[in-house]
Amino acid sequence: MDMIAEGILEDARALFARLDAVPEDERVDLINEMRLALREHSPMKAEPVDCVLWVKADDLQGNAYNPNIVAPPGDAAADSLH
Repeated sequence: MDMIAEGILEDARALFARLDAVPEDERVDLINEMRLALREHSPMKAEPVDCVLWVKADDLQGNAYNPNIVAPPGDAAADSLH
């Protein structure tokens, strides 16, 4: 890593240390915003998992989708795919 990159990393670590002073709920939102800002400079921003944001488990809803279940042979919907 060159001197410029080392300086950027050192600045980032100092900034991240300041996160400890932010209340947890607010910190999650702040980190998500920081991730979105960082993504603007990412060489991988076109990739689907470049920017993963945190979501509270209470905000999630389950569904009945199960990717391990396959349609039985002879199922009209499954047959129409071939």
